[in-house]
Amino acid sequence: MQKARTSTPLRIAYLFGAGATHAEVMYSYGSELSQDIKEKKGLLTSNISERIHQALNKSKKLHRVKNALIRVLSDRPANIEQFITLIESSRRKGSHEHANALRNLVKKDITTHLLVDGKTVKPTLYSALLFFHQLKNIAKKEKVLAYMTLNYDGLLDRAYRSVYNVKTKDIPYCNHTSSCAKKGMSLLKLHGSFEWEDSGLNVPWIPPGTQKEYSEEPYNLIWAKAAEVLAECDVLRVIGCSFDKNDAGLINLLFKAHLKRKHGFTIELIDFDDSGIEIRKALGFFPNIDKMLNIEHGRLQFSQAINNAKTNWDANPFKVWLAAKCKLMLPPNSMQSTKLKVVCKM
Repeated sequence: MQKARTSTPLRIAYLFGAGATHAEVMYSYGSELSQDIKEKKGLLTSNISERIHQALNKSKKLHRVKNALIRVLSDRPANIEQFITLIESSRRKGSHEHANALRNLVKKDITTHLLVDGKTVKPTLYSALLFFHQLKNIAKKEKVLAYMTLNYDGLLDRAYRSVYNVKTKDIPYCNHTSSCAKKGMSLLKLHGSFEWEDSGLNVPWIPPGTQKEYSEEPYNLIWAKAAEVLAECDVLRVIGCSFDKNDAGLINLLFKAHLKRKHGFTIELIDFDDSGIEIRKALGFFPNIDKMLNIEHGRLQFSQAINNAKTNWDANPFKVWLAAKCKLMLPPNSMQSTKLKVVCKM
């Protein structure tokens, strides 16, 4: 008797942007804070840009930077990545020093706002997602090739260590040759990590700016690995990435990966519906881009709260999508796990 053919798992790659870390921070606050206060504590580029603009206006310690930039500082916050690039590229006296001062402000702002009640945010959503893909019945349907992130923070790293039960030195970051050769699920930090710099690994993070350099080690290794993943995956799930003007290198990477393939991969946007519409317009040259509401051919039952970011700022697309994914793919008793039961309830 001929054995039944088993279906090949869908090959998945994940890409996390600032919106994913923002979702973790918002989730940690729950319903305890008002929308206005949450927005002030957010970790989207717009939130960070607003706070740094305020810091430049208020801090006496930063008056040298402010005075040097006074002719270009308006009363409106600028996109901080673009602003840093413009200052750096001006090549005026002290421009590198002032750009570095702003970069340090970015690092301080992100690390400060990852603290809730004095403790670093617990990566609940990241952990649940990684644990979800560890389940045997999910692994038969979906195989994750890599988790890629644009974020500097260590929330995804903490989740990885916990779920895979490994030490930091054993995470396949691909930030040196031997790390690339390690077996296991790659965690590719495309812009580097604050933790690498702070732990003495002597690996600088790629600072904010629209012109980023990836040709030197370790970023040539990391981005080459990302290109391999994209050449192999069936679906790229993008959580909280806007693909704005600061992401030219990333868009170029995706475009080259498409050119190398016979058939392009599908891009699934885990974000508010209006954000998905804007991204689809901006990236119209990619053949298969699914907004959140269209993923799985509309089989996922999403809360209407994610339909419009402008009227539902407090909603959490990452959490809502993950809960819907659990309900679609897992039997009810599977969600009793401590890592899933809280996150995977609508």
